[in-house]
Amino acid sequence: MSAKTSADVLIGGKIYTLSGYESEAYLQKVAAYINNKAGEFEEIPAYRRFSADIKATLLALNIAYDYFKAKL
Repeated sequence: MSAKTSADVLIGGKIYTLSGYESEAYLQKVAAYINNKAGEFEEIPAYRRFSADIKATLLALNIAYDYFKAKL
């Protein structure tokens, strides 16, 4: 088993520490994916008016959709 890796990543303007058995580059790629998805939604004017809870739910649903679509 490979060694556990930790990386500080920037998501939504906040720094988080991600840990896992993947490389730091991979953890940064995960953070970039989340930021890109959030950025896609932020371009939609109506989305900006939603509460933080609804925004988080829509983002999670969209990421889950991408995941299941990729599995097909």
